[in-house]
Amino acid sequence: AMLRGKGPIPEVFPIGYDGIAFIVNRANSDSCITVGDVKKILSGQIARWKQLDPKSGRGDIEVVFDNRASATLHYVVDSILGGKNIKSANIVAASSSKAVIDYVHKTPNAIGVIGSNWLNDTTFKKNITVVGISKTTVAQPGNSWQPYQAYLLDGRYPFVRTIYAIVADPHKALPWAFANFVTNPIGQKIIFKAGLLPYRGEINIREVEVKTE
Repeated sequence: AMLRGKGPIPEVFPIGYDGIAFIVNRANSDSCITVGDVKKILSGQIARWKQLDPKSGRGDIEVVFDNRASATLHYVVDSILGGKNIKSANIVAASSSKAVIDYVHKTPNAIGVIGSNWLNDTTFKKNITVVGISKTTVAQPGNSWQPYQAYLLDGRYPFVRTIYAIVADPHKALPWAFANFVTNPIGQKIIFKAGLLPYRGEINIREVEVKTE
């Protein structure tokens, strides 16, 4: 209603994808969990790490978001919990995605929720472990996937969201020029380099065997 009263209705179109990443402290051995586990943690049905691993001594699970009005939080409510509110007993609202990473780094019993493009920064990755998510009933390293571009593309990672450009420019001037640049091959390559999955373009996945000898 506000937009209709002020001017043109914005044009909306997709430009890429990212994943919702779950991160834990480096000392946390629970590096693989199922989609069902994620839903139970967020809905409050699982409140302690011992419920996931009987041998765990990490106590209560603290769920950390960047802030209370973030797009990440909205995605969790809308797309993971089906519109139901988060009922986890211990929710922490940090000030930014970087603050989430710092909090998880310092808190062994925390699990953080951030956009996957933050994992593109190797500085942060040294401080945390990215959780692998499994669509099966029992999570194991062989059936759990992290939110990297290849697994967003082939559907193995379950929590993916679309990134949109929203342009309100009746004169088709600079905002549209930038939006068109983002959707062309060079702009899409920049999106790819930022750790996101481009919306357009030919993307080939190649398997590489790394020898540590």
